[in-house]
Amino acid sequence: MFWRNPGIYPWNNFPSFVRLLQPNQDESYDISGLYEGAGKIRFRTGPFGQVLNSGIPGACWAIGGSTTECRYVAEDRRWPDRVTAKLFANFGSSGCALGDLYFNLEFLLLNQPTPPEAIILLEAVNDLSSWKDYLASRGDLQTWARLRARFHTAPQDPRSVLGRKVWLVGWYTSIRNRYPLRNFASWSARDFYERLRAKSEAGRAEQPLSRENFEAFEQGPFREFLRHREKFFLGFKQLAFSSGAELILLTQPNSFRKDFQPFADVDLRDTPELAGGFASYEQTAFLLKKINQQTRQWSVEYGLRLVDAEKAFEEESPSNLFYDSVHYTEKGAEKLAEQIDQGLVSK
Repeated sequence: MFWRNPGIYPWNNFPSFVRLLQPNQDESYDISGLYEGAGKIRFRTGPFGQVLNSGIPGACWAIGGSTTECRYVAEDRRWPDRVTAKLFANFGSSGCALGDLYFNLEFLLLNQPTPPEAIILLEAVNDLSSWKDYLASRGDLQTWARLRARFHTAPQDPRSVLGRKVWLVGWYTSIRNRYPLRNFASWSARDFYERLRAKSEAGRAEQPLSRENFEAFEQGPFREFLRHREKFFLGFKQLAFSSGAELILLTQPNSFRKDFQPFADVDLRDTPELAGGFASYEQTAFLLKKINQQTRQWSVEYGLRLVDAEKAFEEESPSNLFYDSVHYTEKGAEKLAEQIDQGLVSK
């Protein structure tokens, strides 16, 4: 009588699109060898998919993708847990772009009893990876939701038992390929490394875009992408302001630099596929700088507090701060938290 199906997520009956993490996870991973100091870690989520720590939940919210989620950093050492100027609850969810985060925030504001004091937003790399969806949606949130519904983390109103089984097989395969350890606690560190390595090697094996093709992409689809990204940002900003929360922006650092030395000589960096092929490291770094520059412009134009993490990370070698393209090691998460603390107490 009192049993509740654990597969029914709290947003299953929500009429819009939601892409938060699966709630009530409690998993342990051994990631020894991923980066210096890595070992056994625990990953837990709460009833709304928030990433838990062992301390007191924060009155502010960290909203972002996997670089906010920090799945492969030890509990209590992820950057939202280490900021002292404000206490943050971690609502990071792997793979989320800005359009996805709008709907996550909408759901959270409607279902959390107390609105946040502040919202800190970290997003760039998943936006770049999702450039085709930005163009296809033309900056319309409802069109975006229909396009991205293929990434739902739970079945939504299956029409039949057969349809549910077919959907689940596709979902399992997709998640297993996209997130090596996500929801599969029994997988070994070797499985994780091999999948990351295969993904990065596939990109490096492709011929990088020619200068002419890259310039055509930057002058055409990329500029259009930036216009649509701003439309989504304005929607997100209005949603945050409607709750009375302060909106704080973060630029996103990365390891696409010549001085990056991969841990144990295993380069796990990968690059996005653009129009005509995979981007090179240099091309990806250039585009991410453009996206971060747009974030800086929003800070100035709308009077929002900015923590320029990209600039701060450029002051030292990325090798100890990232284990792949953008995901932090424990030292990287610590440095980001330090930069946020400095940015929050300086104003």
